[in-house]
Amino acid sequence: MLCTIISANNIYGCYRASDADVDCFLKTHKNDLIWYNKLEDVECNLIFQLKSTATIKNLKIHNISSNEVLPKSIYNGISYMTLRYDVLFGYSKLIPEIVGNFDIKKSLDMPKIQTDLSPPYLVVHIADVVTYCLYTESECKFMGDSPIGIKFIRNLIDYDTLNIDKMLNIGDNSTVDFLISDIYKDGYDSVGLPKNCIAASLAKASCAEYCAKEDLFKSLIIAFAFDITHHAIIYAQMNGLDTIAYLGDLVNVENVCKIIHFAAMFRSSMGVNSAFFKYPQYIAPLGMAEIGETN
Repeated sequence: MLCTIISANNIYGCYRASDADVDCFLKTHKNDLIWYNKLEDVECNLIFQLKSTATIKNLKIHNISSNEVLPKSIYNGISYMTLRYDVLFGYSKLIPEIVGNFDIKKSLDMPKIQTDLSPPYLVVHIADVVTYCLYTESECKFMGDSPIGIKFIRNLIDYDTLNIDKMLNIGDNSTVDFLISDIYKDGYDSVGLPKNCIAASLAKASCAEYCAKEDLFKSLIIAFAFDITHHAIIYAQMNGLDTIAYLGDLVNVENVCKIIHFAAMFRSSMGVNSAFFKYPQYIAPLGMAEIGETN
């Protein structure tokens, strides 16, 4: 059985274990497990997420999230998954009225579409650090990273991963974000700024009498999506790419994917395709096992 150990969304190692070894691990570390998951259709891949790094140190499993190793594991993981499974989905390009009016609420109604990926394209790996890699037919090359990763959100607001879609549907970021209409009372049409365009994230939070958790969370997700896609569009344009593929944490949450796609469309003036992997948190671990970094 292929097993993967992760902590705080960092991959710490992969190894192959017998069912007896797995049972022993579950019993020994049951108080330190956040969750574990078994993917029936991915060769019984078992994923453990642990509460603390202390258990990781006891297991003597090394962190693989380096600029040298991570691109290799992403390349092998994508190759492994795309050869065996239907792992991709995307969203149709947003109509200009939605993007031009900064209508994120309407963008959440977009249906999924099947999509294909043909190299080269940009891969965005979302974890504690967001990593950007150029994926070609022969390699995955590190392009750069951003220090504003998923811990940026987790350390600011506590949330239940099972309720993210619901929080994004009911959240209203306009209660905490400073909008163009807060400055000009309406849109600034002459320079293409609609009234509900965000001028400054969370700028109204400090002076609000009450901030709903859902409103704060939605504001953070939107800010995070725009930060991710800002870097992604630059790297894509530098390499003449029109497709960006996302994997890692939160990519399995549908409404987060839609907001990322919206941000990419807004940043690129409608000139980019977005693709998302269906097993986003498993691709790098599977690739890690493929290149033999085992314990």
